[in-house]
Amino acid sequence: MAHSAYSQSTASTLPYDVLSQIFLQCLPSAPLDEVQLNTEIAPMLLCHVSSSWRDVALSMSTLWSHLYYRLPVMWNVDWEPVIWDVKRFRRDMECLTWWRQNVRNRAHFIRFGNYLRGDRGGVFGLGYEKLNLTSDTAEFKFIVQYLSTARYLDVGLFSWFLFGRNDVEACGDLCPHLQTLVARFPEEEEVYPDEDEDENPPIIIPFQIPPTLRQLHVHFDDILENYDASFGSWSVLTHLSLHDVLLSPAMWLSLFRGAINLQWAFFNISLQGPEISDLADTPHIVLPFLSTLSLKITKCGDPASIQWRRPIKLLLKNLRFPVLDNLFLHNESSRAWRHPTAMKEVMVALRRAPRVTALSLGRHFLRNTYKRPFGLSKATGKDQTPLSALAPHLEHVRLDFGCGDFEGASAIREAMQCAYWHHFFFGERWLDLTNPTCSVRRVTIIVSKWDEFKSDSVASSSESDSGEFDSVDDLFQYPWDIKDAVTEVMDKFAEKAPHVVFEAFLDGEYDYLEGWDTHLAK
Repeated sequence: MAHSAYSQSTASTLPYDVLSQIFLQCLPSAPLDEVQLNTEIAPMLLCHVSSSWRDVALSMSTLWSHLYYRLPVMWNVDWEPVIWDVKRFRRDMECLTWWRQNVRNRAHFIRFGNYLRGDRGGVFGLGYEKLNLTSDTAEFKFIVQYLSTARYLDVGLFSWFLFGRNDVEACGDLCPHLQTLVARFPEEEEVYPDEDEDENPPIIIPFQIPPTLRQLHVHFDDILENYDASFGSWSVLTHLSLHDVLLSPAMWLSLFRGAINLQWAFFNISLQGPEISDLADTPHIVLPFLSTLSLKITKCGDPASIQWRRPIKLLLKNLRFPVLDNLFLHNESSRAWRHPTAMKEVMVALRRAPRVTALSLGRHFLRNTYKRPFGLSKATGKDQTPLSALAPHLEHVRLDFGCGDFEGASAIREAMQCAYWHHFFFGERWLDLTNPTCSVRRVTIIVSKWDEFKSDSVASSSESDSGEFDSVDDLFQYPWDIKDAVTEVMDKFAEKAPHVVFEAFLDGEYDYLEGWDTHLAK
């Protein structure tokens, strides 16, 4: 903007509603991807146009709720928290202190990100002025001050030791305005400064949910393993994500009894425990507001036990989702490979969610290796309920096609043109896409495991005797060979059902799970 008398006069005469829209339009499209507060980009930069513009910005709580501050704190070899770049941190303190003074009671809209990594021998702070955080330092008091007004908190699971607390019940005391908690477990080599596990802090269990909390993301493998208490306090949650979490079937039901108000749920879980028989006779649980559900099972009890043969069917049998719109199912346990009857699990799920419009199925439902996608060979009897009756509102089907078992694009074409695929797409008891009255209007194939694929041309000419490729370009020819092969087959399918859109994406090009800031911006 030119700094002329005319432009300044024009800027000062803009009405409040116009200015507020200018500021809102300047917000980052994905706030969690942007490091804030950044005074060199909009909307912070626009605060310097004039005092009236700054006053408008400071009066907009919606504006500040989309900004957050990322605070890097490291651990040294003695499990002491360390600020690894004191000079930069103090500059941030000055900026945020100014910001806090101006927004006054609106400070609780800030998003506070706290990231911790193990510092092996001080390598993270090499060449910088470091500072150990103790309760008597100004930096420590500054952090606690901002925790007291945090609305969004992204922390490593050991970070609460910084404040002398060993559980996330401290959220209610330290963060009375907290609405979103992301509790991550960083990579092992970044967390443990000592190889002796006995010297590591105990596991933190974030189960007593603060009453203000609405969104919870937990990423840790066995964080729920020894948890027997009620999930009653989880009723305040609307968004829940459990990633790499170990659950027992009894805990699964207890969780849904407590978190009855969920609107969005993502589960990447392992199952174990002897209580699987408890699922058979329990009362039905209705989740009246859940619109998006992603259920991925990575491990499933004792592989030799017949009880674990169809875990998704067992987990969803006693649940009801009257308004569920987006459903993703993926079973990659060992049982999924041995028993290709997974379509029965899908049918059970659809009976529990009659209003599903988007259905996503993981690659183990496809059963590529044996050319029996969805267990069609064992579930095609005359008594089978047509899929159109189970999901009358289904509009979009997304299938994960794992190509790691194939050698050459020709093998992919052959697999996708087998009778089972045609039967699933065009059989009258399945999608029945040739029927004009079919509700499905879009079919998406997500090509996964492409990094394990052997290209016809590249594998024979570019791979050296050592198993390595001559160049990075050779390796990255692979996914495009795969995508071209899949697209070629999809085009043939489209000729039989011209009213349906067939499309193919490489894994990473397409995100099936929409919502919650695209799952915390990955």
